[in-house]
Amino acid sequence: MTFRVERTALRTMTAATDSVTTGKIHGKILSVKIVTSASNTFNVYTDGSPVTEYLIGASGAPVTVAESTAFYPRVVGNLAGDASALGDTNQANAFVPLCIDSAVTIAVASGTAADTWSVEIMYED
Repeated sequence: MTFRVERTALRTMTAATDSVTTGKIHGKILSVKIVTSASNTFNVYTDGSPVTEYLIGASGAPVTVAESTAFYPRVVGNLAGDASALGDTNQANAFVPLCIDSAVTIAVASGTAADTWSVEIMYED
């Protein structure tokens, strides 16, 4: 296996939403790190595979990412894909690395013009 990194350039938003789609990623996602200049909501999902898989957030339910947060994989006690805490009633949300063969779309669902953000996706090919 080969370790690879896909990075977006630092982007400056011109409106309340923004998105970028990576090239095709083939492998096991190890981490997705989001750095944002302010608290914004994000969805990160496959774009081009038969089934859309959400790495961060869910359809219609983006996740709030605080300023300069590395957001995935979750730390113990905060493993859910929607950032809710893992507990006795939330065992189904334990971290499992996803294997994908698709481009990935990173979408800022709500933010502010002039906010900046960047994403780094680390994966094993």
